[in-house]
Amino acid sequence: MGFADYLKELLRPLGVYDLASGLGSGELEAEGAQLDALYRRLMDIEQEAIPATAEDWGLGLYEDILPYHPASGTTEERREAVMALLRIDDASFTLQDIRDTVAGCGIPADVTESAVPQTVEIAFPGVRGEPDRFEALQQRLEQILPCHLGIVYALVFLTWQEVEVWALTWQTIEGAGMTWKELEIYSREVEA
Repeated sequence: MGFADYLKELLRPLGVYDLASGLGSGELEAEGAQLDALYRRLMDIEQEAIPATAEDWGLGLYEDILPYHPASGTTEERREAVMALLRIDDASFTLQDIRDTVAGCGIPADVTESAVPQTVEIAFPGVRGEPDRFEALQQRLEQILPCHLGIVYALVFLTWQEVEVWALTWQTIEGAGMTWKELEIYSREVEA
């Protein structure tokens, strides 16, 4: 039911107006159409104003005012990153706060306390070698995290033993024209 119908239902009990074809019916239709358009616009604004439901321009506006932009591209990843960046509190240095800060980069990462005092270890689960755009990600993390913390990146690289298990030879690898990075991608596909 649109607003035109709603307005007509409000006036129907008065019994004074011909709501189907009278002079005022056209006005009610026009007013109802404008109220429907306003309602749709307000619903769009409400959706885009809340980071958990934003899909388009609302996420862009949040990203514009935040000091760091999420590194991810999908809508859901951007939402998660914006919400994580909004949770950052400059005065909090708990492990959970640091995890939220790292989540603001938009890349899944595990943050744990290192055995070395005042050092955190950041691992990227399911990623062999360096994640895509690692230098930019590393720079962003080091700008966001408190300066008194040391950061150790726990990167997992392909080992020769894994290559031997797949029975790959240099001839096979070179014949396929694979770079080491492509071999690491191949290893993810084999493990999946």
